[in-house]
Amino acid sequence: MSKHVWLILALALSSTLLLNPLKVYASPFELAYDDGSFDYAWSDFYPSGAAVRFTPPALPWRITGVVFYGLALERGGNMLFTLEVRDQYFSLVYTKQYATFQFLKNGTFGWARIPLPNITVTGDFHVCIYPCFSLDATQLWIGVDEDPPISGRSFLVNREEGRIVKVWDEKSGRPRNFMIRAEGAQAVCIASIGVSSIRVGEKSIEVRLNIASSQPIVSVEGILRHGLTWDPCPIVLEGNAYVARLPEPGNLTVNVRTMDATFGETLNIQVEIWDAYSSLRNRVGMLEESNQTLTNLVKELSSKVVELNTSVVELNALNRVMEERWLSTLSHMRTLNNTLAAVRSEAEALRGENNVLRIVCIILSSLFVFTLLAAFGLSRLRKHQEGKKSGK
Repeated sequence: MSKHVWLILALALSSTLLLNPLKVYASPFELAYDDGSFDYAWSDFYPSGAAVRFTPPALPWRITGVVFYGLALERGGNMLFTLEVRDQYFSLVYTKQYATFQFLKNGTFGWARIPLPNITVTGDFHVCIYPCFSLDATQLWIGVDEDPPISGRSFLVNREEGRIVKVWDEKSGRPRNFMIRAEGAQAVCIASIGVSSIRVGEKSIEVRLNIASSQPIVSVEGILRHGLTWDPCPIVLEGNAYVARLPEPGNLTVNVRTMDATFGETLNIQVEIWDAYSSLRNRVGMLEESNQTLTNLVKELSSKVVELNTSVVELNALNRVMEERWLSTLSHMRTLNNTLAAVRSEAEALRGENNVLRIVCIILSSLFVFTLLAAFGLSRLRKHQEGKKSGK
């Protein structure tokens, strides 16, 4: 009888374990690699940050919150820090900025808990905190545990470059475990995010997404990183597809939220034709500008041609007038030449007559002088004779 009882109890226990294998992680479960003992604090300038890689005990895993040990010092200025969740390949899944004093008291070390919208992952994941340290603004310090064992799961990361810069493990200069933890539970909802098509337009890149989920989708949000800028990118439902329109290529992080989970995926939208299209569009713009310049030049030249044609007509008319005046002047010159020739012949005749008159005048003058002399001589002779007679 006892054997049957033990058999029944064993069967009941095994059936319970088989039917309810997930009960161990049904409630929030904290993943931690530090011993909870604070040894010193760490901070750094943006874009450097602290990261810890976590391995969920079951998959898929739903991250419900992030817990970290830290210190906040209020000095005015910026009071925000950035938190990221990245997948096992360090691709961005979730990012958001938080107010420092929403979770920590000024000047007091303590644990801060940041609730997350059930970020669901299907493998290892990284939690990154960027304290955005500043000498003259609010400072955030993150607690560090350096007691063994050293997990080798703590990293120095760069947000702008999206990469792990350094691994802090037993071989590093100062082994450490960042006091960053993750809360979560096993997820039952599974979703997939992919790209169905990419279309390059005149002003944007249209990306159509394939999003499938085992539960109804509540919302889909996007964040676009292009260059050093992070901007919200609306994703709208058009027909049966979700569509995002990007102003330029970049990394598009898509967050799909269901009733009890949020899935994230970063899509690298690097369209090679975009550069050629942008270059071609710039060339078209330059050609249009050149065409407009040439059009204006042609209009200006056409206007000048009209002016030149008008000037040519005026010059032709003036040429005709000048020709008429030239012919008239030529005819007048011929008349003057004829008149001059007649005057010259008359002058020659007058010159001959003048010479004859001059000779005649000379002869007459000579006769006149001779006559006067003769008369004067006769007069003297008469007086002389009369004088002789009176003397007698």
